[in-house]
Parts: sequence; structure tokens; C-alpha cells
Amino acid sequence: MRKFLLVTAALVALADPAMAADLRARPVYKAPPAPPPVQFSWTGCSVGGHVGGLWARKDWSDRSISFVPGQPIPSFGQSFGGHDADGWLGGVQAGCDYQLGGGIVIGIQGDYSWTDAKGSNVNLVAPFITDQTRIKSLATVTGRLGYAWERFLGYVKGGGAWERDEYAITTATSVDTAAETRRGGPSESAANMPSPTLSRASPSTITTTSAAAT
Repeated sequence: MRKFLLVTAALVALADPAMAADLRARPVYKAPPAPPPVQFSWTGCSVGGHVGGLWARKDWSDRSISFVPGQPIPSFGQSFGGHDADGWLGGVQAGCDYQLGGGIVIGIQGDYSWTDAKGSNVNLVAPFITDQTRIKSLATVTGRLGYAWERFLGYVKGGGAWERDEYAITTATSVDTAAETRRGGPSESAANMPSPTLSRASPSTITTTSAAAT
């Protein structure tokens, strides 16, 4: 029995140094610092498309020019009537914004829309004539200036607009046509996300029968 106890004590004594080695202080690993919060910015560019409808009022009037000095056209300025031109609209748009310090945002945007809005009316002066308008396309180029509060943007914008119109004057035996590109200046103000791209151009005033014929 004595020999067994001595052997056991010797084994325990030999194991103590190994256990002490396992209990040595281990290195402490710290988690990496959290990344800084990402701040929202309006700086960037976008490209997209749009679909919708178009409604416009078209008024026709006499704008004849007298070729005889001192003899004005008696009917100058007389209304030939008017009609609503409406139809589908679809197109593309693209733009870029840049956010300056302090929340100021500047930008530029352009859009182009194809349409087939049309309408007609019987001429009030000559009831045997039908006056017809067809809007073929719309385009705008605008600049924008605004102020951003994180994801909220208030802005105003203005620029140039173009509208391509086609005209027809029909009778029982003939059809006379003409076309023009009208120019204007759209403006807009808003306090929300970037504006929708539905464009609206000013109504058209056509010339007289003789000026519209080709």
C-alpha cells in the first residue's frame, strides 16, 4: 500500500507543471471598431423611362398677313374654334445632381416623350373645313436648385421646353398639312423626392387656312 501511494503522489507532482502551463494568460483580442455611419447624399445620376397621358387645349385663330399696304385683313384675330388634344405619352429621361456643403443641391435633367395626342373641330368661320391638331413629341431641359434634409429635398427648377405639332385642314375634297416646333419655358417647385417626368407644354395657336396649307 505504501508503494502505491508514493507512485500516485509522484504522478500528481509531475502533472502540476503541465497544468500550470495551460493556465498561462492568453492574449486578449479586441473587436474592430464599428465603421462610421453612412451619410445619405443626393450626388449621382439617373436614367429612366415614363408612361402616361397628355391633355392639351388647342385654339385656332386667323393670323393672316395682308400683302397690300394699308389694307388689313378684316378677319385678323377671329377665332376658328378650338379643341382638346389628348392621347398616350411615353419617353425617357436622364439627369444628374450634385450635393454641395450645407445641404445645397444643384442638378440638370432632360427628357423626351413620344405621343400621339390629337383632336379636331369644325371651323367656326367656314363650317365645311375641319381643323385638326396632332402632338408628336415633347422635350424639356431643366436645371434644378434645392436644399436637402437627409432624404427630403425641396427644390425649384426651370428651363426650356419644345413641342412638335402637326396640323391638318380637311375638306370634302382636300387635305392641307403643316408642322411646327413650339418653344416655351417650363418651371416647377416641389418639396419631395425627385420630380415625376410628365411634361406639359403650352397650348398652340395656329395660323389661318392659307398659312397652314403646304
